[in-house]
Amino acid sequence: MAKKERQKRSARQARQQERAERASLQAATLDATRGAADKGPLKAQAKRGDKLAKAKKPGRVRSYLSAVRSELKRVTWPTRPELVNYSVATIVMLVVVGVAVWLVDLGFVNLFNLYTGLRAVIGNG
Repeated sequence: MAKKERQKRSARQARQQERAERASLQAATLDATRGAADKGPLKAQAKRGDKLAKAKKPGRVRSYLSAVRSELKRVTWPTRPELVNYSVATIVMLVVVGVAVWLVDLGFVNLFNLYTGLRAVIGNG
């Protein structure tokens, strides 16, 4: 239970940090646009576009990769015996479902043959 609480706390802290970064980026772009408003609209747009392009690209990729790394650290990977059990259970269920579908198909073919009086021709013989 303590591990889950720690994960929740770290997720909250990460979200809070992301919000703070977004707010500071917005404030920086807002200050840049206000300061550049006196110089003319074209210069303000050019500066803002340059700043956003520089700020967004590397930061977005880096933050994405760091988020992926942190998520992979939080994953609870199965142990070897658990993995074997899950694999065996999956294969058994595939066989059971396959046999069930085969039996239902066989039943429908027999019902079709009884209803129509036709025999399905299999192969050349």
